[in-house]
Amino acid sequence: MVCHAIQRTQNTSGTGSYVMGIPAVMVKEDGTPIPGAAPFSEIMARPDLHRRAVMRDFYRTPEFCATCHKAAVPQSLNDYRWLRAFTVYDEWQGSSWSRQSLAPFYQKESESTCQSCHMPAEAALHDYARKNSAVRSHRWLGANTAIPVYYGYREQLQKTQTFLKDAVTVDIFGITRNNGPLIAPVEHQNFDIAAGDVITAQVVLQNSRIGHSLVPEQRDFYQSWVEFDVRDAGGKEIYHSGALDQKGFLDPEAHTYTNRLVTAAGKLVDLHQVWDTRLKAYDNTIMPGRSDLARYRFQVPPGARSPITMTVRLNYRRFRKQYTNFILADHPDYPVVEIASRKLSLQIGNNERTSGTSWSPEYLRWNNYGIALLGQVQFARAAEAFRKVVELNPRYADGYTNIAIASYTELLDHKREGSDGLGTPGLSMGGTPDGTGNLFLAKASPESFEPALRALDMALKVDPGNLRARYHQGAIYRLQNKFTAAIETLKPVVDAYPGFREARQELGYSYYVTQQFGPAREQFEALQAINPDDITANYYLSYIYLQLGMKEKAAEQIKIFEARKEDVAAEPVAQEFWSRHENVAAELPPYHVHAAAEAPGKLKVASAGH
Repeated sequence: MVCHAIQRTQNTSGTGSYVMGIPAVMVKEDGTPIPGAAPFSEIMARPDLHRRAVMRDFYRTPEFCATCHKAAVPQSLNDYRWLRAFTVYDEWQGSSWSRQSLAPFYQKESESTCQSCHMPAEAALHDYARKNSAVRSHRWLGANTAIPVYYGYREQLQKTQTFLKDAVTVDIFGITRNNGPLIAPVEHQNFDIAAGDVITAQVVLQNSRIGHSLVPEQRDFYQSWVEFDVRDAGGKEIYHSGALDQKGFLDPEAHTYTNRLVTAAGKLVDLHQVWDTRLKAYDNTIMPGRSDLARYRFQVPPGARSPITMTVRLNYRRFRKQYTNFILADHPDYPVVEIASRKLSLQIGNNERTSGTSWSPEYLRWNNYGIALLGQVQFARAAEAFRKVVELNPRYADGYTNIAIASYTELLDHKREGSDGLGTPGLSMGGTPDGTGNLFLAKASPESFEPALRALDMALKVDPGNLRARYHQGAIYRLQNKFTAAIETLKPVVDAYPGFREARQELGYSYYVTQQFGPAREQFEALQAINPDDITANYYLSYIYLQLGMKEKAAEQIKIFEARKEDVAAEPVAQEFWSRHENVAAELPPYHVHAAAEAPGKLKVASAGH
């Protein structure tokens, strides 16, 4: 009734950005709502008036979903400042699912909306509202496994578990032996393993079938993690990471997809008391189309029976055990759903290349590996992986573009925290990573970008109309202070993809620097129309409006910017938090290894080899 009582949306700023009407399932001839229940016979007699009461065209749009699935904590709630809570709509809008952006590493052939995923057509032969013998499902299948368990909705739970299955791709991509060279893809190589060898497994997890992050929204009390289990042929456990203990609590050293919200006193917000949040000290998630790389180290013990089998599972549970124990007196065990899994066996002795077709093209597996390395700030290794991609498939234009991204991103003067992780030059969907609103500038000389430009030339040679390569070419021109070239290159990209936020940022900045304030205003205002909370737009529009004599609008923009820019004074709180929480701090470095206690050289941060 809430959804169908909304009369119109205001913008995509999130919760509350709508106009609520009177809930009603019937209206009068003049459109006046008739509150309360209506007899079924009355609805059937005038289905046109029922439809006018409960249906509007914008209900079919993702922007409608943004009114709830994007949220912020206002100053009136936390007595501190406005803080963005989550941005599921933005994640979708900037993904390949929306087909509005060229930032993603993969592009889908057609648009997928919130409704097409979460309201699929279901057969309904006897439903009066059916079209082509089907209606749009109102089960809202997603990841909520708690409600169907709590209320005993068995069918809903089964459908939810099926919906989550294989939403993420798991690939035991490669291994290293005694910290030696990478053996990958591991099943396509010949190599030996002996008792006593220290094996480091490289597990790539790709968010391939979710139109937003894994996990979305309230990451602080949902739980998704990687379970890595190693056993010999006799079933003897060699190493196990990500297990639950007898009381249902997760291994504190598990590789998890979550965040760490911290109070002003440096304490963990562990019971979803969001009003106490001062900063997000950590946020590990896999954006749509992106990859993560989890590394696990163990030693092959003497006497182990061959083969050694590694099993990887990506698990999900609605609510951490700590939260369910707090909120519900009977301390239930909500189900753990296995989203995806993969097994790989290693022979003690010689391992021969397996024959047969791989479950995924080898060049795309290398591409996913490179994307994961790029997200973990391993730029040189990412470039190596992408060079392997084009070696395997010279006609894959995006492989050359990815080489360029790895090359020129390393030259930028920026910190990783807050980065959009989309392989773009220091820009993000909600402002810039440093929280200042300024677009990043490179320390490097203009000539340093030539290798990246050469890689983009190769991409355009393979595919002359490739606008993704054109976008990155234009971004590099901007970094080289070649603003005229940047404008000429970026304008066709924006024309073709008007919802591409990062391209509008780059084009708007190029206009701004060349004092073309009218076109610059157009780009940053369009950026605000896409995302009202983009602080980069606030920052530059405050100056642009002043140049155009629009003092009141300039003052309005600077006021919003000052209220929402990053609070650098809160950074020491994060440092204090990490110093007191070693288990969770171990996850902070983007490149780290989970290691068995008995594995020599147990490392939390890898410093050598792969």
